[in-house]
Amino acid sequence: MQSVQTSIVVNAPVGSAYELWTNFENFPKFMKALREVRRIDDRHYYLRSERGGKEYETIAEISVKIPERRVAWRSKAGAESSGVVSFESEPDGSTKIRFEMIYDPNAGWQDPLALSERLQSNLVNFKTLMETGDC
Repeated sequence: MQSVQTSIVVNAPVGSAYELWTNFENFPKFMKALREVRRIDDRHYYLRSERGGKEYETIAEISVKIPERRVAWRSKAGAESSGVVSFESEPDGSTKIRFEMIYDPNAGWQDPLALSERLQSNLVNFKTLMETGDC
């Protein structure tokens, strides 16, 4: 298993950032590899993505959801991964978002550097969506 970590500061209050992030169906707007996210029930989501020219499907389970603080997930089917996103209020009213993911590099994921760059790009896209409403 490999892990990647990245973070970004978003010019929005923690509650707004958390709310936008936890509307998981919005992920394809800022995570360019995701093609579809569909809610199955309160804790499970179907995700369809494209990586390296191949299509992947997975079922993700939300294992921890602490309002305005933390969201954690793990895959239940498909490419093995898990992770956590944390939200920290900054003194100026902005929000620091920390993203950590643990994944199986043999399940279609990119090498750690390329994946880290893609995740950082996703966070930049999230910041743009949060701050301007467009991405």
